[in-house]
Amino acid sequence: MANWPVNSLSPPAYGMGDNYFRKQIASDFEGGYHQSRPAATKGYKIFPMDWPLMPEAQFQTLFTFVKSNTGNSFLWWHPVSSLQYTCWFEDKQYPLKSTIISLGYRKVSTTLLGLEP
Repeated sequence: MANWPVNSLSPPAYGMGDNYFRKQIASDFEGGYHQSRPAATKGYKIFPMDWPLMPEAQFQTLFTFVKSNTGNSFLWWHPVSSLQYTCWFEDKQYPLKSTIISLGYRKVSTTLLGLEP
């Protein structure tokens, strides 16, 4: 399993999301009450990440990583908690989005889906 290229990239901009969800099986009844239970033993975290000004060399490193690991899981360490997550790219069609801002710099975004450790 590959490791996120943490030493080759600047950290994402602060304001990075850290959202949690856990799949549920739920039923509504005619009496007006609701019943649910977890559909899995672990939940997921969603990590949207943005780099408003990423140098082209770092973008190429990230692009190579995305190309090599789209469809595969990889290890990523949370920058604040230092917890290790098994992740994959949430957006299956466009896992990495970039816009050229100026010569040598891009605005870049991606979203990771991480299995709860």
